[in-house]
Amino acid sequence: MNDDNERIPVDITPDKANKRDNLDVVVLEDDQISSNADDSDDTDPHRAIETLKKKLKMEQEARHEAEQRAKQADFQARRASHEVEDTQMHLVANAIETIKRDNEILTANYAESMRNGNFEDAARIQMALSQNSSNLKQLEDGHVRMQEEARNKPATPPEPPQVLKPEQQIDQIIGQVSKPSAQWLRDNREHFADDRTINKMFRAHGDAVDDGIEPDTAEYFRYIEKRLGFKQDEYGGSPMSSAAKPSSRQSPPPSAPVNRDTGRTNVAHLTRAQADTAKALGMTDKEYALQMMALQKEGRLPH
Repeated sequence: MNDDNERIPVDITPDKANKRDNLDVVVLEDDQISSNADDSDDTDPHRAIETLKKKLKMEQEARHEAEQRAKQADFQARRASHEVEDTQMHLVANAIETIKRDNEILTANYAESMRNGNFEDAARIQMALSQNSSNLKQLEDGHVRMQEEARNKPATPPEPPQVLKPEQQIDQIIGQVSKPSAQWLRDNREHFADDRTINKMFRAHGDAVDDGIEPDTAEYFRYIEKRLGFKQDEYGGSPMSSAAKPSSRQSPPPSAPVNRDTGRTNVAHLTRAQADTAKALGMTDKEYALQMMALQKEGRLPH
C-alpha cells in the first residue's frame, strides 16, 4: 500500500471504544452536504454580512430603477404637453391662413359684383368679409398669446439617458465587437456584474492597444483577464477554455462534518467520496469515521 493510502494507527482505549460503540454513520449525498452546510452557517457573521450586502445592493438597484422610471415619466408628460401646444399653434396658424385666402376670394367677388351692379351679392360678400375680419383678429390675438406663453415656458428637458444594466451593456457590446471578442464576452459574462468591471475592461483594452498587443489574440485575452483579476490556470489559458486545461488531480475528500445533528452526539456524517475512500482502504464507514474523529481531536485534521 502506498504512502497516500497508508492507514494512520489510532489508539482507542476500551473505554473510548465502548463510548463509541453506538456511533451511527450517515453517508451524505452532495445535495445533502450543500443543504447541511447552509444550515450550519446561519450564525456565520461573514455570511450574514454578505447577505446584508446583497440585500442592500438589490434595494439600491430597485430605488435607482424607480428614479429612472420617474424621470422618464416626467419627460414623457412634459414632451406630450409641448406637443399638444405645438399642435394647437399649428391649427391656429392654419386657420389664419385659411381666412386670409377666403378674404382674397371674397374681395375679388365683391369687386366683380359691384362692377356688374349686383348690389345684393356685394352686400352679402361684405358681411362675410366683416365676419372673417373679426374671426381673423381673434385668431391672430390668440396666436400671439400662445407664442408668448411658449417663449416664457421652460424648454422641454432633454430625454434622460437610458441606464442599462450590466447584462444589457454586455449584450450591447457583443453586438458591436468582433466574433472572437463577442465569444470571449459570452464565456466570461458572469464576471461583469457591475459597471466598475465593465469600465475596467475598457481601460484594459486601451492599455493593451497602447502596449502594442493586437486585439482578438490569445495574448490580448490573457492580458485583459489578468487586468480584470480572472483566475487563469498554470498554462496561461482562459479559465473558460476547457481545451487549455489538463485533467486535474482528484482532490482529497473533505473532512467529515462530525456530530452536526442537533441534540445527537453519536452520529458522524461521511461524504460519498469519503465512503468510497473507506471502501477502497478496506475499512468500514464506522472505522473510517472513528479514525477521522481521532485525527481531528489531535488537530491533524480540521473539524
